[in-house]
Amino acid sequence: MKQCSACHSLHVRRSTFHVGEREAHLFQSPYQCDDCGARFWVLSRHVRTRVVATAIVFAMVVILSTGFATLLSGIGSTGHDSTVMDSTTSTNLLQLVPVNPPTTSSRR
Repeated sequence: MKQCSACHSLHVRRSTFHVGEREAHLFQSPYQCDDCGARFWVLSRHVRTRVVATAIVFAMVVILSTGFATLLSGIGSTGHDSTVMDSTTSTNLLQLVPVNPPTTSSRR
């Protein structure tokens, strides 16, 4: 609930913008106290709503991207590093290479 900044009364109402005030108080709304007549400014509810919505969206993006990155790292790790070959693997690869490749005979 809004409260007057001068007399701390709760009897306040939304006020109107005066000439030139809109640019000076871009994200604020004017209020006026019914008891003392003082005017004061409060952060606009539209700005608060947008800030909260933006924070929620940002948090969801961070949570989803972190979860997605974790999922991808789990898929990529198979427990065996395929870039390192031991001696038996290199020997097996050498056995697959034919020593004397077959020659093609030409028929005429």
